[in-house]
Amino acid sequence: MRKVAIVTLNYNGLTILKDKLFECIDSLFNLRYPRYDVIIVDNGSTDESFDAIRNRYGNDAFLIKLKHNYGFTGGNILGLEKYIRAKHIPDYVLLVNNDFKITNQEFLNEVIKFLERKRSIGIAQGINLLYHSNRIDSAGAFITNIRGLLRFSGFRLSEYPEKTSYISYAVGSCIVLKYRFITSYRDLIFTPYYFAYWEEAELSLDLWRKGIKSVVLPVLAGEHLGGITFKEKPILRDYLKLRNEIWTLKKHVEGILRLYMAPSILNITLPLIYRPLQRFKGKILTRALTDGFFIKPYKCLRKYPYYPLIIIIKSWKVIPHSTPGFLKYKVFKHFIQDVESKISVLIIDDDQLKSSQRPWLISINL
Repeated sequence: MRKVAIVTLNYNGLTILKDKLFECIDSLFNLRYPRYDVIIVDNGSTDESFDAIRNRYGNDAFLIKLKHNYGFTGGNILGLEKYIRAKHIPDYVLLVNNDFKITNQEFLNEVIKFLERKRSIGIAQGINLLYHSNRIDSAGAFITNIRGLLRFSGFRLSEYPEKTSYISYAVGSCIVLKYRFITSYRDLIFTPYYFAYWEEAELSLDLWRKGIKSVVLPVLAGEHLGGITFKEKPILRDYLKLRNEIWTLKKHVEGILRLYMAPSILNITLPLIYRPLQRFKGKILTRALTDGFFIKPYKCLRKYPYYPLIIIIKSWKVIPHSTPGFLKYKVFKHFIQDVESKISVLIIDDDQLKSSQRPWLISINL
């Protein structure tokens, strides 16, 4: 059996999550996979989290205490580096948020078994539910020419089809990486400067450009609280989301993709018109826009033979999505919801990949 390193980050989890922190970490030790280590990385907590974690899991987990908060990207990178220096390089890595509870004890077995049969797939996830609910939080995500979109969000678990689908990227709350395989194609699993948000999208899109795919399996993973860590810092969250989205599009949108992705770029830039009316929030989002376009968080890129997996809407229906937010959600709200709901339930299989005119660009008509 392949060796798996399960990494979970903690930042003030005792204050933010209270007893749910232990509920989520406990679930990692209930997996029925025979060969794995649990690595708990404390990301510079200022509460009593690390002491509580050490008292409860000190004999069972590999514990790492960082001096500062390095975000989702830096925390995972440093945690894995320290683990590898002390132990060994794992074959697979399971990244799990500290607010995610794995409820399917066979989840890891099923995902590893699938990935062992599929040479060209590097990243996989299962179906993530909302906490204490039968509604889906995420089943992967698509990048479209009207920006990113979670699949099947809000649907009942019973409504999800028993089919495996390729996805633009796996959602980072609970994902499995072919670690040895992926790090033979790039030095680090994440770009450290991202801190949080869009880092898993950048990883998946970069791998798609190199011919390595991401999938979602029709397998229940667990339950996700979601959005808890940044609840007290919504401005920072909004800044990171916008800046990192621009970084990701800049890095992977080239050639003919620039034409296809024009609606996304318009959707990002048109709100500049009314940003001054939003006062402090407007200033922060304007800063995110300028930082996104004028700062480069990565080295010069090599050319690769593929495009990332992007869904292209070949229709005038893309136009309302390119309008500023207040028009989108006031004037075109129901129209946009209809289009997005149709995209979110797409199943992308091998036949669709093979039939695409350009590798991995999927054109659809709604």
